[in-house]
Amino acid sequence: MKLSKSKINSYLKCPMEFKFQYIDEIESEPNKYMALGSDVHLIAEKFSEEFGDDLDDVDIDNELVRIAYELDFGYDLTNHIENLGSFFREMFIENDYKLYSQEEYLIDEEHRFSGICDIILEDENGDLVVIDYKTGNSNSFSKYRRELCYYKLLVENVYEKNVSTVGVFFTKNGRLRLLDVCDEENKRKFLHTREIDEAIDTFYKVRNEVNKGNFEAKPQFLCRYCTYKNICEYY
Repeated sequence: MKLSKSKINSYLKCPMEFKFQYIDEIESEPNKYMALGSDVHLIAEKFSEEFGDDLDDVDIDNELVRIAYELDFGYDLTNHIENLGSFFREMFIENDYKLYSQEEYLIDEEHRFSGICDIILEDENGDLVVIDYKTGNSNSFSKYRRELCYYKLLVENVYEKNVSTVGVFFTKNGRLRLLDVCDEENKRKFLHTREIDEAIDTFYKVRNEVNKGNFEAKPQFLCRYCTYKNICEYY
């Protein structure tokens, strides 16, 4: 089985939930938070497909609204759309990044790891900047640090280019959190290489447990929100 950051997160949260979803392949009912994330990602993807990184003569806000209207999701995404507009202006007009890749499914065959990177930019030095879109609150940024480690490793292994910066753009409040990858200790500004080593260790530990068939349930407060609570004997 190829692992991904989502599969690793699922296993760490509850091995039994991982089994239901990825081993037994029991389909789950989509919830409104999953739908929101998918819809906002699709708007960003369609915009970048159509306009790329040359936005000087593009009415960014109106084009995003048009795309959302054509997709016809049926609920208000104004706040997320406005913040996406600010993000694209900052990245491609103010900072002059180049669009390297977006919403591409990447596979690292050597390590059997895969993932979809929301958007990858290239800076003036030819280094890559990997950014993940999130529709939740920016105060939860710390829980995404391990994911960013995996994105860095995946992108570098597939493209054979240096990833100098990783981050998350929160479409709900328009906050962009970027971390330079280095050996500095300030966690507000940097992703330490030690964190990457720890993420690699976690990757191999999860793979080992999955291969051993260890899917012991982890009863916890979050069980009440689990998609599989009605079929789990431990709930």
